[in-house]
Amino acid sequence: MKCSDTIFLLFCIVVKTCAWPNSCTFQHTLSRNASLLTTVSYFSRYTTKCGIFNWGTCSRYRWSYRNEQRYYTEYYYDYYHEDCEGYCHSYQCNECAAITNCEQIRCTTASDQCCHQCIYDRGGTIKAYEPIASGGYSDRICEQRCSWRPDSKFCYPGRCTTTPSTCQCAPNFSGDNCLQMTTSPVMHFCSATLIQVTGDRAYALCDNHGNAQTTIYTNIQPDRIQVELHNSYTGPDAADWPQQYYVNDFKVGVISASFDWWVTRGGSIVKTGTDTCSNGYSQDNPHQGMYECDVIDNIGFTFQHEDRLHLTAKAHNGGYITIRNYDAASGYLIGPKIYYTGMEVAHTADFILDYQSPEHCTLTRSCSDNMLDRGPAITKIRRITVRFNGWHDDISGILRYKYEVYKMQAYDDVLGYRSTPPAISGQVNPPTTQFTITLRDPGIVDRPTTQFTITLSDPGIVDLPSTQFIITLSDPGRVDLPNTQFTITLSDTGIADIPDTKFTITLSDTQ
Repeated sequence: MKCSDTIFLLFCIVVKTCAWPNSCTFQHTLSRNASLLTTVSYFSRYTTKCGIFNWGTCSRYRWSYRNEQRYYTEYYYDYYHEDCEGYCHSYQCNECAAITNCEQIRCTTASDQCCHQCIYDRGGTIKAYEPIASGGYSDRICEQRCSWRPDSKFCYPGRCTTTPSTCQCAPNFSGDNCLQMTTSPVMHFCSATLIQVTGDRAYALCDNHGNAQTTIYTNIQPDRIQVELHNSYTGPDAADWPQQYYVNDFKVGVISASFDWWVTRGGSIVKTGTDTCSNGYSQDNPHQGMYECDVIDNIGFTFQHEDRLHLTAKAHNGGYITIRNYDAASGYLIGPKIYYTGMEVAHTADFILDYQSPEHCTLTRSCSDNMLDRGPAITKIRRITVRFNGWHDDISGILRYKYEVYKMQAYDDVLGYRSTPPAISGQVNPPTTQFTITLRDPGIVDRPTTQFTITLSDPGIVDLPSTQFIITLSDPGRVDLPNTQFTITLSDTGIADIPDTKFTITLSDTQ
């Protein structure tokens, strides 16, 4: 294969490294004492004859010369080598061009500066800025990192890939530094109970605040209200969202639970109350498990018909984080607590006080319905159909119809019942008003037999003056007859010696 047949392309990215230290040649001026023999010229005076016939004497001046030793300071240059944190130029170490947030800058020329160490670098991973390459030079700029610094972000619960702008909050957290909780606690259970001084109660499960509300009707006169709450809140999984080195402590959970109640009458609020769960939990001490609360509050109010009691049960979440401050050259200080902004969950209960009993339409003469239809008073049929007619309650409506069936007993010449439990009882809920009852005791209405056995009171009798005897049935309710006394006649009037004192009679059915 010829070289011309193949073209090899090699791409290289060359990043200039930050060389240091530089060794520069420096020049400095030195001095020393020196002497020099030199010829010095000067004017000297001398005399000569002058005047007429050279009879006089005159002074004259002329240049003269002599040798002198002169002393002076001699200056000279000396050269030496020394490390330079800047760059060398004209025998000088010049400062490198500035790099923002860098405290140790290095360079070899006026334009190849790089940062050896950014500010707030405490060694290892503990640093607020990171030197990164730019413009073909390594460590050219100091890029900010998520850290303890107030001008940065600690971003927890969350993580930063590089700069604070890359802060990604854990699920259910948002906002600056992930301090906003976006989900409320979970209310697992909530109930409200109105309690009367006699112990009678009206109970309601709370409804989700956003759903249609269920109203509970009651006719008690409560003096207390009992509220039971079970709440919880679970923070992020530490395995999925590990804490950064500067996070000293982190806790979130349920911080408070309370309930408000108020009574309205005709659209106006006439009474209010509030109470809190005193379990010692707060922003500084969030509860991280199931938060249970059971509180009884005194009402101190007399209700009137159609008053309405409303209740809202609430729970808040929240918590705090503390950050290690590495601003000092060594070690760290723990900063004050920084609090999370939580959310509220609220469930409600609603009671209406109804002190008027249900009414039948015959009271207003608006109908002719029987209050209770149960068919014939006397019947042989085990299954009877019962129907409630014409009942109404304008406030709460009819909640249920109850029924009880008693076995009648004879009291002298009257049928009735006294302090005996019902033989059958039950209830039906509207809109059902008609139902069927199956009588379990056949002696109540339908007799399986009309034969009864009697025993003569004197078994030793031999000669009876009469063949007629009067007996009284022991349980008149078993036959449901208008009279409980019957007369029987022995079939053999000539009998003298009765071998047996037991006789069987048959009741006739006149129905």
